[in-house]
Parts: sequence; structure tokens; C-alpha cells
Amino acid sequence: MALPALVLVHGGAHAGDCWDLTVDEIHRLAPELRVLAVDLPGRRGRPGDLSAVTITDCVESVITDVEDAGLDEVVVCGHSLGGVTVPGVVAKLGPSRVREMILAAAFLPPQGTSVLDSLGGPLGWYARHAAAARQAAVVMPRVPARLAFCNGMTPHCAVRAQ
Repeated sequence: MALPALVLVHGGAHAGDCWDLTVDEIHRLAPELRVLAVDLPGRRGRPGDLSAVTITDCVESVITDVEDAGLDEVVVCGHSLGGVTVPGVVAKLGPSRVREMILAAAFLPPQGTSVLDSLGGPLGWYARHAAAARQAAVVMPRVPARLAFCNGMTPHCAVRAQ
């Protein structure tokens, strides 16, 4: 049985290149495994207004990337906010194409709530502030950024440490 391709969906504060070290290690351990690390709308060169992008936009973007890469059977992995996108990808591709869904430290708000409703602490305050101002990014002071993003690891981030 052939290995399914692995589709990696980044979180809200990242782009597909956040998976680079992971992809390198996968290729070292299993060079035959096809890996696709997508860029969601508004990240790197992918068009999209971060203040207006929807989950549906993200799902459609991932589906387009999977189709463009010619991937048939896949395992789809979502990290952080990617956890909101991945179930829609799985539903659209269907069980004949998706072997597994992996949610890696994924964010899944309770049914009937939004991501913004579910965020607490400093990250929640900054996210609500940015949403109220209709900003795609807000400058977050260093200490909350370090706490929210694991000791300051914020490459290619929509939320930047000041």
C-alpha cells in the first residue's frame, strides 16, 4: 500500500515555512513521503486580506493546493489555528481521499463560538483589539508575545513582538 501524502496546515500566526524543519526531518526519515506545507490566504505570496479571510477561504485554498499538487490520498495535519481549517478540508475531500486527520496543538473553539470568543489572557486582548480595529496585525509587546508564542518563537507572524 502506497503512503498517503502529508498535508501540513499552519496556524494563524505563521505561514507554510514554519514547517520547514519538520519537512526536512520527514524527508530525512522517509524520503519517499510526499509532503505539502500550504500557505493560507494572506501569508507569504498567497493573496488574501487577513482582516477579511474566512475559514471557508482557508479550506478552499488548501483544497486547491492539494488538487494542484495532484495528491490523491492524504493525511491532513493542522497546527494551532490550522485546527479550525482542517475539518473542513477533510469534509470536502471525503473519506476516500483522507486517510487520517491530525490536530497538533490545534485550536478548536466550542460549537457556536468564534476563535475570538475563545481566546483568553493577553493574546485574547490583543486579538480582540485588532479585530475591533479591523487590523490584520497588531504589535504585541515582547512579554505577552513570548508567552503566547512559546518563548518568542514568532517567525513570519501576523502578530509581531515590539
